[in-house]
Amino acid sequence: MPQVKFVHSDLPVYPQLYAGPALIHVSSPWQNTPGGRARAGQGVLIASIDAGLHKDAPMFSGEGFEYPAWMPKEGLGITRANNGKIVVSRTYFRDWDPPVASDHFPWPGSGTSHGVHTGAIAGGNIVNEAVWDGLKLDPLSGIAPGAWLGNYRVMYQSEQADHTFF
Repeated sequence: MPQVKFVHSDLPVYPQLYAGPALIHVSSPWQNTPGGRARAGQGVLIASIDAGLHKDAPMFSGEGFEYPAWMPKEGLGITRANNGKIVVSRTYFRDWDPPVASDHFPWPGSGTSHGVHTGAIAGGNIVNEAVWDGLKLDPLSGIAPGAWLGNYRVMYQSEQADHTFF
């Protein structure tokens, strides 16, 4: 047909959660890490400046973690959101544009879960039994599963508008 300039296949695309290292051109991010994958990032504090992290998510479990020696016993900020893996939790809601009523926490509420996604990529724990859409996945983790995380929530569903403020 003369009006058609190009035809291409529209194939299904499936998430591949293990592809992170290849996307950043790292073939084996843990090969030169003393202690291997589990200790990668140990002693490092990664700041997640996004839509919040949830301490009850398996990738952010505090099991096996201790707060840094230079930090108070329960961490900094909103301590009920800390657990040893997450060691700092703070919110930065704008007075002139507050979050909706169900979203006043340091963890994601009714808004976006983007912070959980990016925080898990950077410093998520090793999770051996992950299931996505009924499919059992290979063990996965962030690039630095031994790191601590700082949860700085700046993105949220705004009361002023029907959108998430970025």
